[in-house]
Amino acid sequence: MIKLIYKLLRFLLTGYYTFMAGRLLQSVGRNTVFEGMFDVPLCHRVVVGDECLLAPGVSFVVTDTGSITLGNRIYIGRNCVLSSDISISIGDDTMLAEFVSIIDANHSFEKNGFPIRDQDLNALPIKIGSDVWIGRGCAILRGTTVGDGAVIGANSVVTRDIPAYAVACGAPARVIKYRT
Repeated sequence: MIKLIYKLLRFLLTGYYTFMAGRLLQSVGRNTVFEGMFDVPLCHRVVVGDECLLAPGVSFVVTDTGSITLGNRIYIGRNCVLSSDISISIGDDTMLAEFVSIIDANHSFEKNGFPIRDQDLNALPIKIGSDVWIGRGCAILRGTTVGDGAVIGANSVVTRDIPAYAVACGAPARVIKYRT
């Protein structure tokens, strides 16, 4: 009986979160599910494709000039952060494990005696291809492209482009082999 109540409650809450996402984001595709609470300002510059699954705790941070576009059949794990000042695009069939951060801007820090938080942002777009797997705790930083079919190992920091079908890991991430 407890399991039945739990399943019913989860079903109702998932429906509610998905409904709210459809009201807050620019568009949410068919059969896309938000499994739990998510953090997003009222933002009409986030597009989510069809048949996506977003776990609880996903955060979208989008400035006035930013945009986030997610392809179809994407999985985003718990507590991921996607922060855009210019653009983040993720291709179809991509998986992000939990605690992944994708951030397309960072602060300048060249001016001594001037608080870093008040210095300019340096932003460059991020493009993640289709059929990509990004492991737990990775950081994908500004101006990078992750090619189709690439795999990024857990806790890696991507600061440079990763070619298609490469397996990369480390901080900074380096290609260690290619998928066959």
